[in-house]
Amino acid sequence: MKYKTIYQLCGVALLAVASLLALQLSPASAAPANTVALDTTQLFLPLIFRGISPTGAIYAQGVAYQADNDDPVRPAWNHADKNLALRGLKDITGQPGYTTSVIDYGTDDSRGPQIPYLFGPNVTTPPTIVSYYQVYDWKWADPPNPGTRSTNTVDTPWPLQGLGLATTPGQLIYMPRTGTDNPIAPGYHAMVIYADAQNIALRYTNRDTGAAGWDGSLGGYTLHLRGIWVDPNLLSLYNSLDNAARNTYYGIPDDNPDYNLPYLSAGQPIGYAAGSEIQIVINDSGGIMDARSCNEWWIGFFNSSNCPIRDGIIIRLPGSR
Repeated sequence: MKYKTIYQLCGVALLAVASLLALQLSPASAAPANTVALDTTQLFLPLIFRGISPTGAIYAQGVAYQADNDDPVRPAWNHADKNLALRGLKDITGQPGYTTSVIDYGTDDSRGPQIPYLFGPNVTTPPTIVSYYQVYDWKWADPPNPGTRSTNTVDTPWPLQGLGLATTPGQLIYMPRTGTDNPIAPGYHAMVIYADAQNIALRYTNRDTGAAGWDGSLGGYTLHLRGIWVDPNLLSLYNSLDNAARNTYYGIPDDNPDYNLPYLSAGQPIGYAAGSEIQIVINDSGGIMDARSCNEWWIGFFNSSNCPIRDGIIIRLPGSR
């Protein structure tokens, strides 16, 4: 395990210690990962966090082009196409109406991120899908106002959009390569457009947007990851570049490099699994896709015998997959 929480009591009087011993702690199994559940009658004691150890990877920065026509600029942490935590995920695991496996939708592009390579550049078996999600829709407002989350999920032909992949806490997570090599610069394949302690969004172009871009022609893939402890060195670099230069509106279109953001190479470690699963969502030119599509995001890991063809000509039909 690369991280842990350390409890330290300093300068506590003997009477306080005796009182503390009389308290009953809630069972550890009842608490979420990396937290401690406390009974409401207990004292809240100071916690000292050791933090997350760096993966050992060295991170670079490269040019980014402003591609969201927001004036004033919405900062990435307050932008629902970059920070997926704003939208949130609806857990539909166990509900009827979809296939609990990957599914064959066909393919029209092999340049998308390949999900199995989140777990290493040389993996030969796919990860296990343990959860299924839909993404909440977003009610946009005039910038820089972010808008508000809808109570409905996104209006899309796909029955679901997000997946939970089984992990071991502390397991290394990597920047996945594309099906066909599609670098944004020599040796680099994606750019970080958002990161915080447990979320990261990887853009497979050098256009700083989670959608299609100002005129619809700047398309590309965005891979959102949740439930990952982001490498502290990568997070520090991202935070240092998420500055005034990035959050200044330059006018669209603009073909000049506007600022820098972190660049990542395929197979580069980016952090650790925070718990028993990580959640993934993929945008394609602004549309949130079905992450089960075996011939787009899992190329070479399934065949016709274990990747069923969807039912129906129109996807969202009663009984469709």
